Amino acid sequence: GATGPADFPTRSCGESDLLGSAQQPTRGERRPSNHGGDRREQLVPSLLDLYLGKTGYDGQQTEEADDPNKPNDLFEPLPRDHGAHGRFDDRAFGSSPAFWAVKHRAMLGAVAGGFLAFGIAAVANACARRCD
Repeated sequence: GATGPADFPTRSCGESDLLGSAQQPTRGERRPSNHGGDRREQLVPSLLDLYLGKTGYDGQQTEEADDPNKPNDLFEPLPRDHGAHGRFDDRAFGSSPAFWAVKHRAMLGAVAGGFLAFGIAAVANACARRCD
């Protein structure tokens, strides 16, 4: 293909979508996760699919009427970045402990390793005192 800035290969939208979907794990592949939904899907995938099929769509709907004059970005971008905000902001969380843990896993691993080393040293010290 063609090359872009700094000789990075460029891809068309179709190529990018195809490559992205090819790299996604399939249902049968194990993948690490911090979320219970993936573990439940490994155990009972068809039951989870059935449940989400019945409740997933309705769970995303609201009884509130949409403002027909509200600006949208269907045909052109909005004048400024509105971010990920909307009528559900009062129920949204400002942070996620799982996301924080993923972003700081090296530090958490070092702390866990330190506690493990301390525990091993304490057990070894207690065993050495008993033997004396």
